[in-house]
Amino acid sequence: MRKFGLWLFLALTLLVVGTPLFAQNLHYNNGPVWRVTYVNIKTGMGDQYWNDLSQNFKPLYEEF
Repeated sequence: MRKFGLWLFLALTLLVVGTPLFAQNLHYNNGPVWRVTYVNIKTGMGDQYWNDLSQNFKPLYEEF
């Protein structure tokens, strides 16, 4: 009975921890890496950064 409880606990822990990993970043698509930059973004400002990046830089990179 103890082993069953341990396995149940581990399975539930994996479900709780693993579920948020699927929705990490909506603004990222898999593809080749051309450039890596480090940008320090304040907490809670990530969506505004990605929106600004997609509106201002994406058209320039698509033009190239």
